[in-house]
Amino acid sequence: CNKIIVTKVFEAKGLIQENGVQKPKISIFESRTRRILYKQYDHFTLVDGILYRHREDRYGFKTTQLVLPKQVVERIVNQVHSTIYNGHLGKSKTMSKITDRFYRPFLKDDIMRCVKCCDVCQKIKLTQLARHAELIYLTPCRPNQLITTDLAGPF
Repeated sequence: CNKIIVTKVFEAKGLIQENGVQKPKISIFESRTRRILYKQYDHFTLVDGILYRHREDRYGFKTTQLVLPKQVVERIVNQVHSTIYNGHLGKSKTMSKITDRFYRPFLKDDIMRCVKCCDVCQKIKLTQLARHAELIYLTPCRPNQLITTDLAGPF
C-alpha cells in the first residue's frame, strides 16, 4: 500500500490525472476533508483540466458539480447570496442554489457561516426572540412580603 497523502482539491485533481478511473490506495489522510475527497474519487471527472463531481440530485437526475477550491468558496457564496438578482436569500435557498452547482466537503458549513455573518441580513432579519419562562403566581405568606409596581412611561 503506497503512502500517498491527499492534501487539497488540486492534489485530488492530480491523482485523477495520474491514475484515471482506477482509485489509488491511500493510507494516510491529513484531515477529514482529504478523507472525504478520497471517498468521492469514483464520482470525480476531469474535463479540460477542471475537476467535476457527478451525482444524482434529489429528483433522480444525474447532475455535474464543479469542485471548488477553498480559496473561492467565500467569493461564490457572497456572489450567490448578495447580488441584486438574488436579493439576500436565506440560508436554505442560498444553500440550495450553491449545492446544486458546486461541491466541496463541508460546503454547507461555509454557506451557513457566510450567510450568518451578512451585515445586510443582520440589519433586516427579524430575529426570533427567546421565549420567556411561564409566569408563576407568588403567594405572600405575611404582609409586605411581596410588593409590585406597574410602571408606564415616558410621560
